[in-house]
Amino acid sequence: MSDDQLPTEPGGSPHADSTEAYDPLAPSAGSIGPYRLQERIGVGGMGEVWRAEQSEPVRRPVALKLIRAGMDSRQVIARFEAERQALALMDHPCIAKVFDVGTTDEGRPYFAMEYVRGIPITTYCDRRRLTTVQRLRLFQRVCDGVQHAHQKAVIHRDLKPSNILVVDVDGEPQPKIIDFGVAKATTQKLTKQTMFTAIGELIGTPEYMSPEQAEITREDVDTRTDVYSLGVILYELLVGALPFDTAQLRRAGFLGIVKMLREEEPPRPSARLSTLGERATKIAQRRSTEPRKLGSEIRGDLDWIVMRALEKDRNRRFGSPRELSDDIGRHLRHEPAVAGPPGARYRTRKFVRRHRLGVFIVGASFVVLAGFATTLAIQSHRIGKQRDQTALEAATANRVSEFLIGLFENADPRATGGSSVTVREILDKGADRIDWELAEEPRLQTRLMDLMGRVYLSLDVYDRAETLLTSAFERHQALATEANAETATILCDLGSLSVRTGRYAVADSLYRLALDIQQRVVGPQSLEVATTLAYLGVLCRYEANYAAADSLYQRALKIRLAAVGENDREVADILNNMSVLYWYMGRLDDAENAMQRCLRVREQLFPPYDPNIAESLNNLGALNHKRGDYDTAADYYARALQIREQAYGVDHTEVAQTLTNLAAMDSERGRYPEARKTLERALGIYRGIFGEEHNLVAHTLYLIGMAWLKEGELDQAEGYLLESKAMRERTLGADHLRVGHSLRALGELYGRRGQMDRAEASFAQALLVIEAAVGRDHQDYQDALKLRDELGVAGEASSPGNQGDLR
Repeated sequence: MSDDQLPTEPGGSPHADSTEAYDPLAPSAGSIGPYRLQERIGVGGMGEVWRAEQSEPVRRPVALKLIRAGMDSRQVIARFEAERQALALMDHPCIAKVFDVGTTDEGRPYFAMEYVRGIPITTYCDRRRLTTVQRLRLFQRVCDGVQHAHQKAVIHRDLKPSNILVVDVDGEPQPKIIDFGVAKATTQKLTKQTMFTAIGELIGTPEYMSPEQAEITREDVDTRTDVYSLGVILYELLVGALPFDTAQLRRAGFLGIVKMLREEEPPRPSARLSTLGERATKIAQRRSTEPRKLGSEIRGDLDWIVMRALEKDRNRRFGSPRELSDDIGRHLRHEPAVAGPPGARYRTRKFVRRHRLGVFIVGASFVVLAGFATTLAIQSHRIGKQRDQTALEAATANRVSEFLIGLFENADPRATGGSSVTVREILDKGADRIDWELAEEPRLQTRLMDLMGRVYLSLDVYDRAETLLTSAFERHQALATEANAETATILCDLGSLSVRTGRYAVADSLYRLALDIQQRVVGPQSLEVATTLAYLGVLCRYEANYAAADSLYQRALKIRLAAVGENDREVADILNNMSVLYWYMGRLDDAENAMQRCLRVREQLFPPYDPNIAESLNNLGALNHKRGDYDTAADYYARALQIREQAYGVDHTEVAQTLTNLAAMDSERGRYPEARKTLERALGIYRGIFGEEHNLVAHTLYLIGMAWLKEGELDQAEGYLLESKAMRERTLGADHLRVGHSLRALGELYGRRGQMDRAEASFAQALLVIEAAVGRDHQDYQDALKLRDELGVAGEASSPGNQGDLR
């Protein structure tokens, strides 16, 4: 229960409308029909709820609700009968089921419904210390239930935490909406008796009541009143406080409540959080974070989503619970929210808000990108693949070729006095020439900056890649009055740079901006769209959003197969990415099928020592590694490493990635010193490329810690594992699957050391993270449960580290 929860809200009694009040006329024992009363668990304004035992035709516990003694006026009975009929119409897992209806011997209506041994949703979330993301996903399920009721033409009109109970069903949180006692049918008459409401009588709970519900007449209350109540509940789930102060609202009286709800604007959730002082620390702890991070999570999209649900003018509110849920889904997928503030600059402000650390990629020029994007059109996706090229484009392509040929002519030993010149030296000289030699040819200058930026990106030279790609975008923006091929191309290249450097949120925005351009101009079935969808699939996989990644890959593959057939480089890339995804999802047979299919295509397209072949060999090694066939895996890894060192040199990320896989396999075979030596080499490569703060650095630290842990050197292991966990939280976010792996490893370490309290806490938090990321059916979750039991640790579980890494 949040700190601002009403004092009259129940603290967890199933089906309670309010705190129990003594009623001398209420039955204290006995039976009603086939139901034996056991305990009165709640009393509301119109009815009372009993826990009862049904004896026939089946034996089961039920919640029995009947009108309180002395409250049998026509309007109360009418409302009660409406509730019975409304619930009978529902069939949804998030709505408590009605089993039976009837009347007592005294003529008091009752119904028997599913007994929900749950607690209010706010209490459940706080006790479990659910993160913001976990709360949003649970809230989406509530929206689904309310949407179902609306489809059955029923409005709840009293949605609040105590009417949304949460229970654990097969280990999953299951919300159950109860108490449709003030429900209103929107398209059908639920009862023959008149649903009369006296003027001055509030139907519902003031803190969660919509402005139109507080009107004197309330003649045209519709489904959007439930949207408002859902907005209040979401507000409370996010910040642990209500939009309006409870004490002030209650003191205002009937007319004061109406005035406040109709005229006063509540503060945005993030602003409300900032006013809570010391309470904010406790509230953040209940969300497994700290106040500053919680405010950052809420500020922006979630502020606008909540405030749109709380609009005074219902025409500006979300039209349905589904629309509210869909916008939350867009936020969770890092897409622009519909509820953003009005204005043409929203997309640009959205980009800047979400990616403060990465916005320097495009500098101040990005501020006008949203307006710019609306006029852009695209001519092609890659150089040499443009359709309907104009004479200007053809001339530019020719000049690009001339420039590149000139670079390599300058590398001829006859021109260099016999000394050899490396590819990197050729590139560096060419990059320097672009700025001064092509100053009078800005179109050519832009094209070459983008092209060479991509080359540097492939060589892991990220500082030069960033400089060139940023300059390319700025020059292109200055030239373009309408979109052309380079707009989406450069955005995607900047996105790929952001992925490689671990700035996933930046990459997401860049890819989606490019995709928006492509879909509007060349159509949703174009090859350009397929490529960008595949980029987004890779990004979703990195962020452990596996279902979204699978959907994106399938869409991309379908487009390319229809257009060019299977013998295509990008088809092979998509198949490779799908194999990696299925490996992470535990679908090993699907992963192997995609890997073999990818390898067959690549062997048709590339020579035997091409890096693309090495990628497929590495992934087949990881698959056999996962299955425990170490000899086959070692052969695949060795072949992949040889090709990658030959193609890239010894200090490349793909070399380090294969080294990491070899080390993980050595560790599993008990060859811990050899594993650590190999991992230290990989760590040096990653640090040399990315610096000290990167998710690949964190992953390698984790693997070194695991090698020490398996060898029994717990003190050595602890330092590496703690450093890895902290870095993963900073670079990936506290809800990422790999943070769950780190927590599981620490739980194992503390369990083996005999620190059972610390082990239990680590396992419990790991369980929450892994469950939120991949669900309870995933092998990571099941392995964690097994490990916890083997160690004799009480509480919840976590997940083991990965075997190998695919790319």
